[in-house]
Amino acid sequence: MKNPQRLSTVFQNIVRRRALRVFTAVIAVFFVLFGLAGYFWLPGFAKAKLETILGEQLHRPVTIERIAISPYTLSATMEGFRAGDVLAVKSAHVDISATSLVRRIPVISEVKVEGVNLHLVRESATRLNVSDLLDKWLGKKDDSPTPEFWVSNISLKDGRIELVDKVDGGTQLVSDIALGIPFVANVPSKTEVFVEPHFSARINGAPLTLTGRIRPFATGHDAVVDINLDKFDLTRISAYARLPFRLHSALLGTRIEVRFRKPVDQAPAVTVAGNLDLSGIDLTLADPKVRFASEALRVQNFEYDVMKGRATVERCSLGTGGHGGLAIGDDGAEKRAITLGDAVLSGLRVDLSARDIQADSLTLGAPSASITRSGDGRFDLVDLFASHGETSPASTRPGGNAPPPAWRWSLAKFGLSGGALSFTDAGLPDAPTLHLSDISLDGTHLASSGAPAESRLKATVNERGHIDAAGKIGLADGGALTLDLGQVDLVALQGFAGERFNALLTRGALDFRGKVSWREGNVHLDGDGALSDVSILDRINAEDLLRWKQLRIGALTVATAPLAVDVGSVALSNFYAKVLINPEGHLNLRDILKPASREPAPAAPASAPASTTQPVAVTSAPASATEPRIRIGSIRLDGGDVNFNDRFIKPNYSARIGSLTGTIGALSAGTLSMIDLRGKVDRAAPLEISGRIDPLSSPPGLDIRAIAKGIDMPPFSSYSARYLGYMIDKGKLSMDVSYKVDKGELVAENQIFLDQLTLGDKVESKDAVSLPVSLALSLLKNARGEIDLNLPLRGSINDPEFSVGGIVFKVLVNLLEKAVTAPFALLGSLFGGGEDLSQVAFAPGQAGFTPEIESRLQSLAKAMADRPALVLEVTGVADPAVDREGLKQVMLDHRLRALKLADTAKRGKKGADLSEVTLTTEERAHYLERLYKDSDLPDRPRNLVGMIKTLPVAEMEARLLQAQDVSDADLKHLADDRAQRVQAWLSDTGGVPATRVFVLAPRVAAGAHSPGGGQVAFSLR
Repeated sequence: MKNPQRLSTVFQNIVRRRALRVFTAVIAVFFVLFGLAGYFWLPGFAKAKLETILGEQLHRPVTIERIAISPYTLSATMEGFRAGDVLAVKSAHVDISATSLVRRIPVISEVKVEGVNLHLVRESATRLNVSDLLDKWLGKKDDSPTPEFWVSNISLKDGRIELVDKVDGGTQLVSDIALGIPFVANVPSKTEVFVEPHFSARINGAPLTLTGRIRPFATGHDAVVDINLDKFDLTRISAYARLPFRLHSALLGTRIEVRFRKPVDQAPAVTVAGNLDLSGIDLTLADPKVRFASEALRVQNFEYDVMKGRATVERCSLGTGGHGGLAIGDDGAEKRAITLGDAVLSGLRVDLSARDIQADSLTLGAPSASITRSGDGRFDLVDLFASHGETSPASTRPGGNAPPPAWRWSLAKFGLSGGALSFTDAGLPDAPTLHLSDISLDGTHLASSGAPAESRLKATVNERGHIDAAGKIGLADGGALTLDLGQVDLVALQGFAGERFNALLTRGALDFRGKVSWREGNVHLDGDGALSDVSILDRINAEDLLRWKQLRIGALTVATAPLAVDVGSVALSNFYAKVLINPEGHLNLRDILKPASREPAPAAPASAPASTTQPVAVTSAPASATEPRIRIGSIRLDGGDVNFNDRFIKPNYSARIGSLTGTIGALSAGTLSMIDLRGKVDRAAPLEISGRIDPLSSPPGLDIRAIAKGIDMPPFSSYSARYLGYMIDKGKLSMDVSYKVDKGELVAENQIFLDQLTLGDKVESKDAVSLPVSLALSLLKNARGEIDLNLPLRGSINDPEFSVGGIVFKVLVNLLEKAVTAPFALLGSLFGGGEDLSQVAFAPGQAGFTPEIESRLQSLAKAMADRPALVLEVTGVADPAVDREGLKQVMLDHRLRALKLADTAKRGKKGADLSEVTLTTEERAHYLERLYKDSDLPDRPRNLVGMIKTLPVAEMEARLLQAQDVSDADLKHLADDRAQRVQAWLSDTGGVPATRVFVLAPRVAAGAHSPGGGQVAFSLR
């Protein structure tokens, strides 16, 4: 019999095998049932459940095409997932690791998703078609700890996100999305292990890749992300950013590394570093007429500390290829204003919290700019930057906060090379453009503090000029520069003075060497300069106004506060000036400076010559609180030519002063300076101007003398025809004039000498003086054909109506009037010591000469001899009121002398002529008594015997005179006798040819007598 113990062991083994088989069978059945449920029942169940649950969560109908589950491999696959029109997934596969049972946490060995398609719609400015879900999910707060998990091999490919914008239009597309994550786990053993995800996609066709290293669940968070984007079109998303410009084109490329660190108990640190590339930049500022374009903008090796607000850039370069820059015009099509060329900014450091910017260097290569000045004096670039640089002036921020401090900046070095600048003045359509080329600018230590910085500027001006300026420039503390300007064309720059002058610079260049400094509003300039090849046009009269070959200014000093100008020397050579009176009677020099408001000019008086129709008003301006100090050293003139043209007079008159050479002493207000000029009038007549002047005082001072000899007078026919009524056939003019102005009072002497002045044809002119001009000139012209006049002048230049020409003309007309209306007064002033030679006076009833009469006749004869063109008319005049009584006395004396002559003859003695007979007092009384008694006077007293009674001599004479009969014929005879005697004396004694002395019919005229008797009156023709 077998051992019982052995049997028991065998029995136990059998039982165990049977239990194992049962257990195995049960397990096999469970495994089969699990498989059958996983393959056949669970997919349908899961599909229905997921569609219901996800539909409720997403608020959209959810459909799943198929779910496949592999219960034995613990994997599941979902295909054809769709949530409304928002989300669609082609397939999603998940493998669960069996270690999940051991670790008792979700351990997923693989997650693979393909064909994700997210469709977004922007329905309003703030709402998307999924905004309801975002609001729901973002509103939830879950503070419970995240359970442990481990997911490996996460991948996504063929993803797609589409955004349809119904607000701004357009569609944004992110395609070819691929994501790979090796693993992500928050189990303690893996929290310190870096996860290295990889993401790639195409954003609107531009490739984007993201790689990095991240520890999302470490105690101290740490992440590094590399963002690589190539040629991303920014215009597709520009509508979603509030930009101060409209972007036409720009492609973005990045090579950026983003680092995030959050050590335990320390502040987080976020840095962004790498490179940025922008290409094909084209944008328009808010004003559609301003446009910017550039080929490329590259930012190299930048680093930005987000938390500290600090950034550094190793190099920032702007490349335009010579075609980029700022453009002004309709959408930039009209005119390219600024071309920036290539710009490089190195060593940039920005501190946002401290509001501080520093840079090591900035270089610009071949930039160019075009500036246009409009007709109203505005500059296109100034208006451009002003319109886009304006900010609302707020002294405080909302809530009463003070405004932030101003930004500080500094630039260690600045350089510009190969630059170009053109300036065009649209207000001067004929003016050429000013071109600056080969511009170079170097500067060091530029800063917002305004401290002076070393700088130097060089440029070529219109291919032949140059600019060289070097020194220190400060934005706030002033600066100082050494200047070297050569042949700088000024024509294009004259618009700055065009508002004040009616003159146009058609040619001219500036040379200057010196220094300029400025500080606190005061500018100081020192140096030597020259203006060469200058030509200035009178815009009103379309005539050349000024030209000169060279104007040199030496030792120039100018200060602005207060204004002071000191010129060491001035030299002007080969110059020309045009002095013109236009057809309206305006002097061109007077109209060069534009008045503040132009009043209509008064009509030119017809009785004055053109030079006086519009008198130059000289008014003394009120002295300001600080009068400018002006001093000009010696002035040298060489080779001058002044052309005078009067178009007011018809026909026009022209005169020319050529070869004007000389010097003017130092000019300073309050000091009379020497002047010594020489020239020729009309190329032949010498001209000399000498004396002293003070043009800088108000009123000016003057003490000069001008001498001109032998000026031909036929060119003056324009004036003589209009104002005298005659042309001029021949004659020469010489002048010796002196003018003195002291305290505004003018005293002048004009010695005028006319030689052989001969009038020509008479001309009808309504402006001619109504005087016998030929007679006046005959009175003024001596025997040698000369007219020598002295015209003294006086006046106040402070009088608004003052005009030297007006005074001269008035004096000349007065002289002619005097010559015609009082010719003998004129002759008397020339030959008779100032007495009037228009008549000689006779004693009542007398025709004999007295010494006084002979003296007058002698002066008259001398005047006639010196004025051979004069013809003298002699008129004897008797005044009945005086000469009748005088003639009675003469006739009585004649009868008395006749009685004596008769007695002499009776005694046989030879008698003299009756005119030679003289009577003593006794003889006169004797013959008077005899004549009285022999006369037949009635009522003569008689004595007792009837004899005529002897009366006193006076009474007898009175009775005889009363009885004497004097007829008008006797008076006429007396007048004629007087004239004949005067004619005879002038011819015989005075030497005046009888052919030039005419005796006119005698006149008996009451009241036409001279004091004490009749006269002989003279007239001329």
